[in-house]
Amino acid sequence: MSDSQPGQRNAWHKSPAGVDPVEKGSTVKLIGGEAMACSDAEHAAGGAALELLAGAYAGAETRVLLAGPHTTALTDALADRCAAVTCLVRSHADAQALARRHERNPRVRVLCGSLDAFAPDAGHDLVLALGGLARLHGPDGTRLTWQAALDRLIGAVAGAGVLLLGVENPLGVHRLTAAGGLPAPDPAEPVGHSALVARLREAGLHVAPSYAAFADPARPTVLARTPELDAASGTVPLLAAEAAAAFGAATRRRPLLDDPRRLAGAALRAGTGAQLAPAWVVAAGRQPVCPREPLPPAFIAGGAHAAHWDTAVAYERADDGQWSRRLLSDSGAALRLVGRVTRMPELLTGRVAPDRLLEELLLAACAEHDLPTVRRLLRGYADWLAAAPPSGHLAFATCDNVLTDGVRHELLDPSWHLSAPIPVDEVLARALRGLAVTLLTTGLPHPWPASLDVDSLTVSLSAAAGRPLTREAARGAVALECEIQAARWLLPEQAEQELRCELGTVTARHTALAARDWRAMTGAMDRLAAQLAEARDEVAWWEERVRTSNREHERHLHRYQNSRSFMVGRAVTAPLRLARQTVRKVAGK
Repeated sequence: MSDSQPGQRNAWHKSPAGVDPVEKGSTVKLIGGEAMACSDAEHAAGGAALELLAGAYAGAETRVLLAGPHTTALTDALADRCAAVTCLVRSHADAQALARRHERNPRVRVLCGSLDAFAPDAGHDLVLALGGLARLHGPDGTRLTWQAALDRLIGAVAGAGVLLLGVENPLGVHRLTAAGGLPAPDPAEPVGHSALVARLREAGLHVAPSYAAFADPARPTVLARTPELDAASGTVPLLAAEAAAAFGAATRRRPLLDDPRRLAGAALRAGTGAQLAPAWVVAAGRQPVCPREPLPPAFIAGGAHAAHWDTAVAYERADDGQWSRRLLSDSGAALRLVGRVTRMPELLTGRVAPDRLLEELLLAACAEHDLPTVRRLLRGYADWLAAAPPSGHLAFATCDNVLTDGVRHELLDPSWHLSAPIPVDEVLARALRGLAVTLLTTGLPHPWPASLDVDSLTVSLSAAAGRPLTREAARGAVALECEIQAARWLLPEQAEQELRCELGTVTARHTALAARDWRAMTGAMDRLAAQLAEARDEVAWWEERVRTSNREHERHLHRYQNSRSFMVGRAVTAPLRLARQTVRKVAGK
């Protein structure tokens, strides 16, 4: 929603002199300020969640303006559904790609240029700028202020039309935890959700309840209405778990300052999830805004897996205050299968307990070195697994997929299962080894010695759970973990083998299996330094004990050698010593 690299703008330039930038037969209309070299396709806004949100405001007679780069899936869906679609992009390469893709569709028109050269006419029923306003400015055009750019888009909205605007949060969790460079903030851009809504209302617009977006600002997979992120809402633990899964998928193997999953969860529980969300999607219009199709309070489209498994799920609150979920389309209920791993989306319907993730509770107890709580949580979990009937669903009952209130346990996502049930000890080994990998690779504090490897830590966790496992059983869980991960991410055979090697050789310094955040790494280094200092102090104490003992022995020996009994003994044994020396001399000759 803002340029990913500040220096990238230097790569934008016009076409060389004397070269016609419009290809023969192209339907692209140049309006001025075009960028001829680079493409915004990598940062295009879209994804299944935004497609569902945009589709709720689009109809067969809707005239749409797509301002800025949007994914081809989103553009195709609107082009097939709506009466007319106008695409405004600054990149000439992106404009040509759009024109070629829709050359047989007369309802699609492509404009290429900067927003300052765009002359809007208030004839669009739906204006979408889901990627924000930053990528609407060309390198040679006049860069409008945020408010001026907003006014330009508002001018394109019909009297009863709707503006769907995506705004990246400059103080979002993704920025607070990022390790790389960030673009310079726009001082004219509103900071905070309340400021954004106020600016839209000052522009004379009615604002509908906006959605907070997690975790990628341009392609979020979790959307929730901002009032639902209040700490008093019973769905906050559920959304915290879904947001954590979204951040885990979005930040895999990336360097971070801090783990966004923990920060997002803490923000949601504190009632500040809307303020720290990576982005907001706001619907506004000159008249009160109402979607053509009802939108749920929260919905998830996508997640921590490959797109092959995606399905859209809505969270809704019943009259009794309980939360339930349902599929948003019948097409998403189709059975999905890869090897032994199967997903049945129809199981994602029904009520959901508003409890917290077992992994979250365990990590909090480990950080406090609260072994009684760790044992209580693990034993309750192990007993629940042992009491459940054999099922392929239990293979996915890992600590990061189980909701609990400390007594009751429930799968967060029950749609996954293996085609054949597996033994409880194998399920427990996979879950506890996954927790041990998390503790080691993320540098989180825990009450066990830092010298333990992943298998030894798994054995310790199983002992705390009351179902001791051997190191061989812990290592045996690697095969099951690789099979499931390879299926969920559709990994090729070589990548699966690499993952197997990584999981089999996990150490505290292993950085490939998780996004390493510098704060956790610094904390781990501090803990290791403290443990090393304690070990050095212990070694120094034992060395001093040995020196003291040696001095004590020497003093006792000196006293003994000067005693009368020792002198008498020496006098009695003197002839024997003399005889022995004489024998040795004779034998030597």
